[in-house]
Amino acid sequence: MYREVTALETLEHPGIPKLLETNVRKYADHAYSLYFVSEFVDGETLSERRERDEMPFAEALETTRRLAEIIAYCHGNDVIHRDIKPDNVLLGPGRRTVLVDFGMVHHDLSEDELRTMPEQALGNRFLILPELQAGSELKRDPRSDLTGVVAIFFFLLTGRYPTVLLDESGAMPHQRKGIDFADAVGSDIKSFFERGFQYEIDSRFQSAEALMDALKRLESGPSVLAETSDALLERIKTRAAEPVERANREIQQKYNAISSQIRKFTQQIVKEVGDSVYYTETGGAVDFKRGVQNLRVGFRRATRKPGTIWPAYQIEAVGTEFVVTSAFESSPALRLRVPMADPTFGPRDLEQLRTYLLRGIEAMFDD
Repeated sequence: MYREVTALETLEHPGIPKLLETNVRKYADHAYSLYFVSEFVDGETLSERRERDEMPFAEALETTRRLAEIIAYCHGNDVIHRDIKPDNVLLGPGRRTVLVDFGMVHHDLSEDELRTMPEQALGNRFLILPELQAGSELKRDPRSDLTGVVAIFFFLLTGRYPTVLLDESGAMPHQRKGIDFADAVGSDIKSFFERGFQYEIDSRFQSAEALMDALKRLESGPSVLAETSDALLERIKTRAAEPVERANREIQQKYNAISSQIRKFTQQIVKEVGDSVYYTETGGAVDFKRGVQNLRVGFRRATRKPGTIWPAYQIEAVGTEFVVTSAFESSPALRLRVPMADPTFGPRDLEQLRTYLLRGIEAMFDD
């Protein structure tokens, strides 16, 4: 009660009941029976409203938006509610939205001895959040309130409690059987819940402002997420035609030409050696910032006795050339140069590569 009252004393918002009278400051004196009196809100809870009838999408969105504004105000005053559920949100006259029951609140004015300890669990059956469970150090994280607002929106649209962020099958609330958003804005609403119901708190909405922006986008109707695939394809083609993208594709093709020659030549060596070895590879991505491609191709023995030669190649753009380097313990380092204008290995380069690889295979059999 003390925490609730001291929080209400600091808050003045039409979406929060006004504190009228209290004696909780005398909580240490056992001669007093503690009480507080707050404003009476004439209305119904969201549970009662949803039980009475389905809620149209526009009304659900507006109610959620008003609740998000209340939470933004609370967080701006260092108050975290921590118990957002349909029974704690009232709809008053003129669709006034009111958040009640601040009994689990955290705020900086609470006495240290009254604060929630890490070994205590918080929350409710409406939505069990991992960061509010026993042992968590995130019980004072305001982002939990934002997840509660997302859960309220889900409840208003579906009439169902989200309960947990991931059920036994790994499904988020909006992914479960029987959930339908026919009155919503298609893929936009699913994207909203995909963000809001992430298990990791760092992946959810990070501020009340970000949450309200997302709600506003839903109010505006279908966005880029709901546009046609043809429109998306045209936009991608436009971006792909930009000079920077063309240049990146051209340099990528040259890197690929070199790595392809290394792959094919290594596979040729496998055929020459016979069925006692086989080919293996990994890597191949280009780091455009560094101008480097890393590739690993090599050999593995086709017997029970272990043995692998798996040299790492680095293909680097240096001036007007590509420099290819590679090394392993049993052979001198390989260093080849090919012109950027025509990145093709010459006969001398291929002979060096052949010798390099055969030395590696011989060393593999010596191990």
